[in-house]
Amino acid sequence: MESAESVPCALVVVREFAQRPLTGLCFVAELGGDTDTIAAMAGAILGASAPRLLPAEPVGQVLERSGLELGPLCEALLAIRSGAAGGPRRSSQTGGGHDRAGHSHRSGRH
Repeated sequence: MESAESVPCALVVVREFAQRPLTGLCFVAELGGDTDTIAAMAGAILGASAPRLLPAEPVGQVLERSGLELGPLCEALLAIRSGAAGGPRRSSQTGGGHDRAGHSHRSGRH
């Protein structure tokens, strides 16, 4: 599989295996080519859209082997999502403003 086909392939896997994410990721592993990239993209989308469909045992194995502490990260992301985190908000002005990264933007046509 060519790298240019990785994104479309990942999206097809997401569509076809939305209710069976682990089966989809195993399918990707057998494709050959850029399987790690395809699995990373598809797994991120599948995991974000339906985390409870991923079996607990393999998820636990990945977390154990990687040493990742995702609890604090998840809590921080949820706080940002709910607006509980402090920090600059986007201006609602129509003439422009700055996003959270400090980049200026304008609304309307360019």
